[in-house]
This record gives sequence, C-alpha cells and structure tokens, in this order.
Amino acid sequence: MLPFAPAERLIIGAVARFHRAALPSGTHDHYARLKPAARRTVRWLAALLRVADGLDDTHQSLVTDLACEASPRQVVLRCNAQGAGAEECARALEKGKLFEQAFERKWVIVWCVAEARTCG
Repeated sequence: MLPFAPAERLIIGAVARFHRAALPSGTHDHYARLKPAARRTVRWLAALLRVADGLDDTHQSLVTDLACEASPRQVVLRCNAQGAGAEECARALEKGKLFEQAFERKWVIVWCVAEARTCG
C-alpha cells in the first residue's frame, strides 16, 4: 500500500482517470467528492499529463528538450526534437484542450527541428 492519505488517493485517482479520455466534470462521483482546491489541482495535473502524453504519442522519444513561455493570454511550448514529429505536435495540441481550460490561456507549440514550425 502506498503511503497516501485518502484525499491524496482521490486526487491521484482523478488525475489518472482524466489524463486520457473525458474532461473533469462534477457529474463524475470521484471528482465530485473533491474540494474545489483539489479539483483545480486535478485539472492542472491531468492537463500537464495529457500534453506530455501527446508529446510522445508515437513512443519514439522525439522530444529532447522543452522550454515554456507563459503570458496572460497564451502559453508557448518550444520543443526541441530529433525528427519531424508532426503526429506528436498534433496530438499534444489536441490534448491541450484541458490545458487551455485549466490554465485559461491559449496553447501553442513551436516544434524546433532543422526548421521551426508553429503548430496551433
């Protein structure tokens, strides 16, 4: 048994639940039992995990380095990569919907290879 308090277990379970499919909603029993601050934590962590999952969509570990710039209106993620990574870029953008909701900012990815390409 992992040494987590019951409230922490709910947060961990909710992050695992929402990192792939549905967006967090008060209609989900697990999520509904969380306090507002814990719900915010779940949205933030699930959003980051979704983006990370999208950045390695083909499981080829193409991303070698990341840099992030945040402004009040948008978050720009610069990804240094070993290859073209069009699929990873597209999947990370697609999975970024929760990110945009959770952080209330537009999500942009700049894929840096031999030539820079902006996605989004």
